[in-house]
Amino acid sequence: MRISLLAEAIPGEIIPIRISIYSGNMNGRMNLSQTLPESIIVNEQNSAGGLFSYSEGTLQIQWLDVNPHDSLFVEYSLFINNYSDKFASINSQISGYENGISKQIEFNDFKFEISDSKQSTSNVTKNQSNKTPKSPLKPAKSGSLNPAESNRNPGTAGIHFSIQLGAFRNAIEPAALAKQYNLKTDSIRTSVHKGLNKFYYGYFTSKEEATEWLQKHPQLTGKTFIVAFNEDERIELDEAIEKLKEK
Repeated sequence: MRISLLAEAIPGEIIPIRISIYSGNMNGRMNLSQTLPESIIVNEQNSAGGLFSYSEGTLQIQWLDVNPHDSLFVEYSLFINNYSDKFASINSQISGYENGISKQIEFNDFKFEISDSKQSTSNVTKNQSNKTPKSPLKPAKSGSLNPAESNRNPGTAGIHFSIQLGAFRNAIEPAALAKQYNLKTDSIRTSVHKGLNKFYYGYFTSKEEATEWLQKHPQLTGKTFIVAFNEDERIELDEAIEKLKEK
């Protein structure tokens, strides 16, 4: 298993966690369990098809049908607020079945520093261990995001596209996302979709326009994706594209 995150975590900022797991000879049911300090908020991003849960400092992701030699790429984020200790740690455990026999693998604590510094760091450290193992959208307060969107306002009728910045089970301040991605806070809007608080940026008239905008903002590469709306209702990308063709 491989865990990667910022070496220095700053309270009030969103810290991305990325985990790569190789199933080895395990198959069927497999579980990733992690313990973290309870004062740290954990928000789901990508559970690689697993069932995600987090409660009282314990994160669980359970897969029901893992195949041997699968590669599972898990992503979530941490939000630290009023954490008093200088260091925090993540303790991990993987359990599953190998040839019908229960198997459990524990990993050493991954420790990272909690800094009071207001300057974020780009240094990434990696901990490598055994590899076997529908509510209305809240509108932006002012301004458009680029000239092409000058007539696109919240609630505009018809199909439009946006960039999804994140999906969180807990409440997150838009200012934290804006700082993380170097964007304008008052241009971020949110809605509840499938039980998650989801944050969006931009109003684009086509998927191509949204793609072009993303290419000009490399800080969002690999962390965000394009979504579609009809009025203020979230719809599938393919459905949005088909509706545009019908016009």
